Amino acid sequence: MFTITSIGYGDVTPDHGDQVEIAATTGLMMLGGIIWAVVVASTVSVAQEIISQDSAFRQSMDDVHRIVALQGINPLLALRMKEYFEKWHELQGAKGTRKLVSQMSPDLQARVVEEVYADWLEDVNWLQPMS
Repeated sequence: MFTITSIGYGDVTPDHGDQVEIAATTGLMMLGGIIWAVVVASTVSVAQEIISQDSAFRQSMDDVHRIVALQGINPLLALRMKEYFEKWHELQGAKGTRKLVSQMSPDLQARVVEEVYADWLEDVNWLQPMS
């Protein structure tokens, strides 16, 4: 276990007669192991969240395809449904961006939104006359 935490192979050891050094070294080894465990747990948690969001998106897309096939939905409407869920998935990934933008001044918000969401704004037909 302690090999993967980069503690070492015993080339540097505490003085075997000094109980304080041994206790301090043991405590530091345990602390290193705990810190390593926290890093690994945080990494796994982030990866699990990403996988969970991706899995939910794929399930939604599978549901769309199933409904389209079962109900015989018109291909243009099916395409719009698919595009909607793809855009929705993109927006879920942009939640952090929206939170950050909400803290900016109105002028800076407008400039950042135009830059970040330019592709989206082009897709919204009723916004075209305003650009």
